[in-house]
Amino acid sequence: MTRETLYRKRGKRYEPVHEALGDWGGFMVTCAVRYCLGRSSYAPGVAMDWGRDNWDRLTEKDQHNIVRDVVDWLADRHIWDVDAAHMEDYRAEWARFALDRIAANGDDFGRIAVRAALCSQDKREGAEVQPFLKWIET
Repeated sequence: MTRETLYRKRGKRYEPVHEALGDWGGFMVTCAVRYCLGRSSYAPGVAMDWGRDNWDRLTEKDQHNIVRDVVDWLADRHIWDVDAAHMEDYRAEWARFALDRIAANGDDFGRIAVRAALCSQDKREGAEVQPFLKWIET
């Protein structure tokens, strides 16, 4: 069996991509991230760490869905009244996670994912989404 090295274009460079996760891997990761959004436990940190370490193993579609979901969750201000004391740290962590993932994939990726998440004006008003607005305005 011959193994080929896969490459993904990042800007003007090509970088090696680790072996893909398989047919269901991206779906499972997306579900795990969705489950962890809003949780106050060890799970969000585990999901973010795994995502950072394995980002290149996800398809671009899965990467888009994850960033879109995180930004969309940050924009849902009505959920913050439930448990504001515990959520503040996780909001900042999820925002940093999404910003870092956009930085890893580039501005074109950021424009598409952020515009999909912040598709209405009311989602663009919260403090949590302000760092993402630059991808809508460009």
